[in-house]
Amino acid sequence: MSLAAASVMMLARIGGALLGAQAVPPPAEPAQEATASWYDDAGQTACGFHARYGFASLFLPCGARVLMRGPGGQVIATMQDRGPFSPGRLFDLNPPLKAALGCGDLCVVRYRVLP
Repeated sequence: MSLAAASVMMLARIGGALLGAQAVPPPAEPAQEATASWYDDAGQTACGFHARYGFASLFLPCGARVLMRGPGGQVIATMQDRGPFSPGRLFDLNPPLKAALGCGDLCVVRYRVLP
């Protein structure tokens, strides 16, 4: 994004906030790749709930929604727990999410954090 475009977006956000209008949403981030493993989420999660397609992350807030694409499918998943604690991994997937994405014990997923 050019500096001019960024400036226009910033002014639109500020002006919208001052006038009570809805803020201009930020541009969508491009999809990124991450290595994911899986975990059994049968116990208590750090966020206190179990999502059907849930995952653990150390960098996202509880309840964050992420569009994930794996070797066998694409799913909108919800951050529900903290982890993984293994170096080089960004996500731990719960069993239903692992199956929906077509992942084995370790796989590369493409992801985009949703607004």
